[in-house]
Amino acid sequence: MAAPLDLVHLPALARSIPAWQPHAALTVNQATLRVVRFEGPFRELHTHDADECYVVLEGELLVEIDGGESIHVAKGDACVVRAGTRHRPRALPHASVLLVT
Repeated sequence: MAAPLDLVHLPALARSIPAWQPHAALTVNQATLRVVRFEGPFRELHTHDADECYVVLEGELLVEIDGGESIHVAKGDACVVRAGTRHRPRALPHASVLLVT
């Protein structure tokens, strides 16, 4: 039987992991909540087969959309990048993000 309660301190987890390597923190129903520490820009524009939700825990970032405007996401903000959208996150200069997929 699974534990009735899971608790993770997200900022501490973000400080303990290497940049650009998502770390699974929790699962809720069909969603996986991952913590990612962003440092500067991601290497390249890319897409995913599923929607991605960025929730900024610390810092701020730009989400560059291919052929569109960049979206500024500050601490406490959340944004969804829809499946198939070519994008690249860029930390300004560092950000800790809860990634929901």
